[in-house]
Amino acid sequence: MHSNSLLRFIPAIVALGVATAAFAAGSAARRPNILFIYADDQSYKTLSCSDGGPDWVRTPNIDRLAARGVPWYAMLRDGKYKYVRNLVEGEMEELYDLDADPEELKNLAVQPAHAAGLRQLREKTVLELKRTDAKFVDRMPRTRAELAR
Repeated sequence: MHSNSLLRFIPAIVALGVATAAFAAGSAARRPNILFIYADDQSYKTLSCSDGGPDWVRTPNIDRLAARGVPWYAMLRDGKYKYVRNLVEGEMEELYDLDADPEELKNLAVQPAHAAGLRQLREKTVLELKRTDAKFVDRMPRTRAELAR
């Protein structure tokens, strides 16, 4: 394996180390509740809970987590902007100018000057989810901005 290939596993190794340390430090009565899933380029259609994949796809453990309400998100990049919609009721959307802020440190969704662009990206995201037959699109929880209306 090439040394650069090993670099992509560093976040997983660090997370595993943190989880192990937290587990070792906790008493039997206070075990941490940590779930670590590492997936690369996985489509939502490769989860049987998404109702979008082939019949032979079975992911019963992930399906149980999804049924209990594991938060997910939808994301869309449009030119220099990246839009993130957390799929948790009342959560704030995220909007980043990737040219000016490649580290995604400044959420433009809170700025009134970006309200129209935010609305457009929200609508484009819904249209893209419908185009790709994402079964959850009509059941998405409302964003903080939608609840405020």
